[in-house]
Amino acid sequence: MQQHQELINTLIDLRTQLDNLIVRGLATSSAQDLRFLEQAQQLFHEHGVTNLACAIEDLLTAIDSNEHGAVRLFKLQTALFLFERLFTQSTCLASEHDKGEM
Repeated sequence: MQQHQELINTLIDLRTQLDNLIVRGLATSSAQDLRFLEQAQQLFHEHGVTNLACAIEDLLTAIDSNEHGAVRLFKLQTALFLFERLFTQSTCLASEHDKGEM
């Protein structure tokens, strides 16, 4: 359960971070922003969420090279949206399954 909570908290923080980067612009990314993205990438990679981890890596590379950042940001947002939906669905199905066993 704690593992799920860590993922959920990171998903929420990532969505907020991306929204802030859209408003502020990628060129204003601070060391703290980049550190958070790197930590999120590592967490998702460790938990097998490679699609999201790769999208974060692509964004970090784009920020570093100052090329195609907006495209990478929107791809990451799409990957995040899809993962949130799949994660919610699997959690709901697991909850229903657990209720059926009682």
